[in-house]
Amino acid sequence: MKWPAVGLAMGMVLLLAAAAVSPAFGNEEPQKAVEGFYPQSLYAGNIQPVLDPFGRPMPGMSACGQGHSRVELREAYTNDPRRPENFKLNAQGESHPSNPLVASNSSWGHVGINASRQDLGLFCLALTNRPSTGKRVFGRAYNAAEVSNATFYADSQVVTVPGPAYNMLVLEFGPAEPINTEGWAHPDDPFTVSHALLMGVTNRVDDADGDGISNWHEWLAGTDPTDATSLLAFADIRLGEPGPQMASPGKRPARPIKVKWRSVPGKAYQLFYVAELTGDEENGVQEQIQVGYPIVAGDDEYEIEVKILDIPEGVVRGAFGVKLVLD
Repeated sequence: MKWPAVGLAMGMVLLLAAAAVSPAFGNEEPQKAVEGFYPQSLYAGNIQPVLDPFGRPMPGMSACGQGHSRVELREAYTNDPRRPENFKLNAQGESHPSNPLVASNSSWGHVGINASRQDLGLFCLALTNRPSTGKRVFGRAYNAAEVSNATFYADSQVVTVPGPAYNMLVLEFGPAEPINTEGWAHPDDPFTVSHALLMGVTNRVDDADGDGISNWHEWLAGTDPTDATSLLAFADIRLGEPGPQMASPGKRPARPIKVKWRSVPGKAYQLFYVAELTGDEENGVQEQIQVGYPIVAGDDEYEIEVKILDIPEGVVRGAFGVKLVLD
């Protein structure tokens, strides 16, 4: 579900006068205040309090101090619609590199900043260096002033930075959750940082989605280890129409076979067929006959279709297969 950007003007009592905001947010010359705001700034905050795991507002005062709950405005990940826009924290409390802090002079602060009273669970970040219009962002709040000391955090929904005609951005936070090992892991391990653990999976051997394929093999294939419908499988196998070429005397024209399977961009696949389903009489091994050469899925290519013309006569009684080609 995508949430629209909503104006903070809806009864937002936490925002202080602009004169009190200006000196604290950067080295720029203060902009001329219009009706209490700097006209080109973006004010990101919340109307409903951000809560701890017990349903209490996170504490914090308007004045800076060591006991406050840190809040951040981070960029959402938008390069792949199959991935979450905001990844969970890892065991060290680190945010994923795909969710960097918004490039602004005030991309972080603390609960209570620019709030009318303390310990309301409210805040307002005044970004005088405004993020670009259309950027997808979200808020992240911790129960400590330093991330290294936090034990839980809460994320807001992802919102879109509005155009210059609007200067308010409301963040609605979800429930707080503990910082544990269920997020992405440290980049020292390519398995954990590449795919599987980005989806919240921590064990290579387990089968998180119960589709019979281990998390490790799902990572190799580039499929989603938490979705049983995301797997390397044929989408269609069918006979095509006969070609225009002349058939040999006494034989029907050859009909091509169309084979289609789900793919992941950048992955290489090899198509093969097995003419005898029962396998060799001596060792029971099926002979896999390679069809063509490995095929690499291109950018944004999530399905590959191959037309096979040179299949030996009778092979349609066998079976096709496709396997991942590893370096």
